[in-house]
Amino acid sequence: MLGGVPGAQNASSQNLTTRLLDQTNETLAAQVRRRGDPMRGALLFHTSSAGCIKCHSDGQVPSPLGPKLTDINSSAQDTYLIESILNPSKAIRKGYETVSIVTTDGKVKTGIVASQDDTRIVLRELVDLLHPTVISQYDIDVVEKLPVSMMPEGLVDRLSQQEQVDLIKFLTQLGRPGNYDASKGGVARVYDVFTGTHRIDEDSVAELMSGQKADQWVPLLSRVNGTISGVQLAKKVKVAGKKGPADVYLKTNVEVATDGAVTLSANGADTADLWIDARPVEGDTNFTTELTAGKHTVVIRLDGKKLPASFRFVSRDVTFLTETEGSIPSTL
Repeated sequence: MLGGVPGAQNASSQNLTTRLLDQTNETLAAQVRRRGDPMRGALLFHTSSAGCIKCHSDGQVPSPLGPKLTDINSSAQDTYLIESILNPSKAIRKGYETVSIVTTDGKVKTGIVASQDDTRIVLRELVDLLHPTVISQYDIDVVEKLPVSMMPEGLVDRLSQQEQVDLIKFLTQLGRPGNYDASKGGVARVYDVFTGTHRIDEDSVAELMSGQKADQWVPLLSRVNGTISGVQLAKKVKVAGKKGPADVYLKTNVEVATDGAVTLSANGADTADLWIDARPVEGDTNFTTELTAGKHTVVIRLDGKKLPASFRFVSRDVTFLTETEGSIPSTL
């Protein structure tokens, strides 16, 4: 059996990983293939208490600490992934070994070596993934490779039986052709959604983007390959208490490396409207404009009467940012 009660601290939950390891990986893999839902697993990967996304990338952005999952899963077997989750220290991938560094003043730093040369070691520590520690080679007394993975055992204990099956199912699909192939990138993944029953003008869009109506935006997560199904868009249109079809507004954030022209495309839509930093950009589904280097907020409007069967917002000229606050709804 895969599973336990989320957050439970009883003996059964505490011993869950041990009980799972007593079964064969082939038995667990059969359950994953039969019962797993990769879309629910994707939501767990990005939002659950297991904290997968804090250390691993699903393909679109650099991996903060652990391996980039799309780099290993195109050929990985289900049994290999299950073993890696339940017993992460059994086979640590080369380049992700845990090291302990003792400095000449007696301080101990533990993490994964991000890079090193003759003058320094750059160490990525679990306590602060966003700010690597730079240690001069002249200040290092001892460097020791540890046999224990930075990934702690027992993470699945926090998930229910079905959640574990769904999460592993999602991981087995990453990097393979289909809805969960994020290896190519260039797509928006994280949105906020707003619905309106009338054509909102430029001033109204500026007001929406200013944060004055932040509570009216609802977070939304696309599939790993950037796709949002027409069914999910249609659910957003059906807003209680509003008459007539509602237009769907999708807000996402991008970053531009250098000043210059960028092109963004609303794939799947017959027509769309687009604003960048509350400024309208001309186009039907392809939009080209000049942007300065830095971060920008983009809003796309889709006609509620002509929603696409499938929608992807793509660009090779910008980086789509994936930061989000709060949880992503499980209705996607």
